[in-house]
Amino acid sequence: MNVPNKIERLILYCELINPVANINAGNASGQYLDAIAIENQTHHLHIGTEDGEAMKHRAKHNDWMPTRFVNELDDTTSFTEYLDFGFQTSIPSLRHTEKIYFHFLVATHPTQPSVTYPPERGASTWFAVDMSKAFLDAHLTGKL
Repeated sequence: MNVPNKIERLILYCELINPVANINAGNASGQYLDAIAIENQTHHLHIGTEDGEAMKHRAKHNDWMPTRFVNELDDTTSFTEYLDFGFQTSIPSLRHTEKIYFHFLVATHPTQPSVTYPPERGASTWFAVDMSKAFLDAHLTGKL
């Protein structure tokens, strides 16, 4: 099959739009996780996605990340960038047979004290967005 050489610029966005004045947002990343925390007086929300290090690991195994991206990804370099209230992921140019995968997870909950450390806020929404492609694949296929 002869496929013309087309280059498309695709960008995925996951962000809170039209935030009100009393909302705070900040980086809430962890190992293999790019995350942002958004909160007000009554609720908190996290948006999370795999970071560059997780993408690199998938590229090493050709797990829906082409192996040719291994040297372009690491713990500080990713296809995903932080926005003030979310993320944007720039899809790299792909070759005809290549496949790529990205996800964003969003979790919100009323603000509550931590069960373990009551002076601090609970972290349930952070844990909810800290999920790898492998975990999601296993969960969705029932192979946990």
